[in-house]
Amino acid sequence: MQRTWRSPQVFQLPAGWLQQVQQAYPHDYAEVLAQLIWQRQLTTPASLAGFLNPDHYLPTGPEAFGVEMDEAIARLLQAHANPDDRLLIWGDFDADGLTATAVLWEGLGQYFPQAERLFWTIPDRLQQSHGLNLEGLEQAIANGITLVITCDTGCSDAELLQWASDRGLDVIITDHHTLLPERPPVRALINPRQLPTDHPLATLSGVAVAYKLVEALYQALPLATAQPLEHLLDLVAIGLIADLVDLRGDCRYLAQRGLQQLQQLAQVRPQASRRPGITELLNRCRGSGDRPTDIRFGLGPRLNAVSRLQGKADLALQLLTSRDPTAARRLAQQVEELNQRRQRLQRDLLRELEPQIQQQRDRAALVLVGEGWHGGLLGLVASQVAHREDKPTLVLSLDPPKTQPRLARGSARSIAGLNLYELLANQRSLLLRFGGHPQAAGLTLIDEHLPLLREALEQRLQQYPPDRSQAAIAPELTVSVADLDRPLFRALYALEPCDRLPQLEVRGCRLQRQWQNSVGSGPYRRQYWTFQITDDRGAIAQGQYWPESNAETLPPEGDRCDLVIELDLRSAAGDQNRKELVARLLAWRLLQSESAIPMPDLLDWRSQLPDPAIAAHILTTCPWSWEELASHWQQALRLQQPLALAYPHPEAESLERGWRQWLGILTALAQRSQPVPWPQLSDRLGWPTALISTGLQVCQPLGYHWQASAEGLLLIWPDRAQLAWQSPHLQQTHQQWQRLLREWQRRRQFFAEASLKTLAAGLNDRYNLRTSEPA
Repeated sequence: MQRTWRSPQVFQLPAGWLQQVQQAYPHDYAEVLAQLIWQRQLTTPASLAGFLNPDHYLPTGPEAFGVEMDEAIARLLQAHANPDDRLLIWGDFDADGLTATAVLWEGLGQYFPQAERLFWTIPDRLQQSHGLNLEGLEQAIANGITLVITCDTGCSDAELLQWASDRGLDVIITDHHTLLPERPPVRALINPRQLPTDHPLATLSGVAVAYKLVEALYQALPLATAQPLEHLLDLVAIGLIADLVDLRGDCRYLAQRGLQQLQQLAQVRPQASRRPGITELLNRCRGSGDRPTDIRFGLGPRLNAVSRLQGKADLALQLLTSRDPTAARRLAQQVEELNQRRQRLQRDLLRELEPQIQQQRDRAALVLVGEGWHGGLLGLVASQVAHREDKPTLVLSLDPPKTQPRLARGSARSIAGLNLYELLANQRSLLLRFGGHPQAAGLTLIDEHLPLLREALEQRLQQYPPDRSQAAIAPELTVSVADLDRPLFRALYALEPCDRLPQLEVRGCRLQRQWQNSVGSGPYRRQYWTFQITDDRGAIAQGQYWPESNAETLPPEGDRCDLVIELDLRSAAGDQNRKELVARLLAWRLLQSESAIPMPDLLDWRSQLPDPAIAAHILTTCPWSWEELASHWQQALRLQQPLALAYPHPEAESLERGWRQWLGILTALAQRSQPVPWPQLSDRLGWPTALISTGLQVCQPLGYHWQASAEGLLLIWPDRAQLAWQSPHLQQTHQQWQRLLREWQRRRQFFAEASLKTLAAGLNDRYNLRTSEPA
């Protein structure tokens, strides 16, 4: 697959920043750590010490949730004083929901006798899906339940919550999913989306919100006999990291503390562990407990495998909460066997899909349909295929042939630069049900509509192709082969827990002694390559590459090339307790001679008058992306003229004035019955059409509907007059829009101030490049 390769930019660090990082991290490669933290905008100078060391972080208390938390605690205290109150924890079946259920089961269990006054339930993944359901609520009332506490679910179930309220059933919601425009009739609703987007608690996952409820109860009603609150943090870390939330603020702090707890569990024998089930699982996935990868690729998939195959997640929750080493060993073995079966079924299904994938090679989207496929695996396989083929992928399982109407149900996964939710929303008339987010969705439709859906997706993607700039290879730092050693890894490790490992560019090296290896046997055998990375200075590092298929994908031995790699630890062959440092290969390109690369001829007229004696292709508007600049450079090449940068420094537009102008444009659009041409909108706002399109998506919670076509933009906004502009829901949309505009301003400022040398190097890195599939 050919993808754009963007070599790392060198960011100008603010004065004193490097010295502050060196004080907080007095080791080798502190400058690398300083550069990465600044590039990713992970923290400020004032909070740097707490970012690198949780001992120096001041966590935010549960009182930050305000009156909602107060109401929740008041109701729990009322229940504690009333022996007739019976409580039900309503959880969810994925790793975040499971750990959230376990946190409430153990935390509330310090105050309410388990299985006497405190109970739990988790929906069946295959029969009931996420959220509340009427059958479960009716059963709760029949069992004398008076208070339901949800975790990682509940916010979107307005009708069921009204049904429960009408029957006198109190509900406390702890969740982190999207809020409805109107608050449901519940006793308390604790959700970090009610907070400003830059709040330290804004990105909490479901398990972390549940933990905050328990923390508040511990503060309101201290018990000398209660287990230490920090004993719940191992569960919190699992849910946070498995749910892929933004690990900043208190999320990072809780994950750091929880990883410390997990490391302790990994270092003791199950018989001596306070949580033997997790210790057993860590042993089986060979994790040390102190890395997010131990959770993301070890614990998380094993916990999720239970409900994927069985529907019910009871086994996984029992494993998390069991204190009996013998029972934990049995439960862990069952979970391990389910995960291995899930892997086999997933590989079998992928092989079954191959003929359809080959038949649809020339299509923009893959719609893969079959009978009898396991519903719990469709999303996993769709994700694999979408990643490998670099195409949006739908995997759908058909009802039995004689079913009327015969339905196709399944999952869809997207690729970089494509909003899958928007793509499917445009085909709403063909779908019975669908829901999800820009990268993943679930859907159901009548089988007769499958051909129509295929063609509709094809036409839409031909008209509005994915933004391929978002699929670019973008390493963050350039290092040498000699740098690929433990000191650099320790500096990179200081970033963890983080959402992604740093990608490093290594230039002008060679791959020597390439060996093909394999794991597994028979049809489940997977091949990978090991090799040595060398350079002209004699430095050597160990490398590894796991391809998606058995195709030969490495450069020829001895050819000079550039690499993109991630540094990671792996268990040594024959000794699972010893860790080796390995450079995991993500992409490569052959080193090209300078004469083979078209050199951009750039003129800098940004701060001087144009020279009328020079015939040049003149750029008068400051670009906001490399793609925009590259398109003008290509035009200049076709004209055989230099590209003259003659744009003024962009003025910093007031965010509030920009917001008022944006709302004025939306209002004017809503009053038009015909589409407004894109160039007219772009001229009016001074924004590129890509930014306008993104802004429309960001602000869609305002309640309008819009349709984009070649003729322009048509917007319908029926309920604008009824909007409560000061509501937290709309304030959050306002803040998200401001972040979008601020990022646009930052990008334009870069192109206004970057030197010709920097711009020429960036353009060079975007052409005549060859890459391999990411591992």
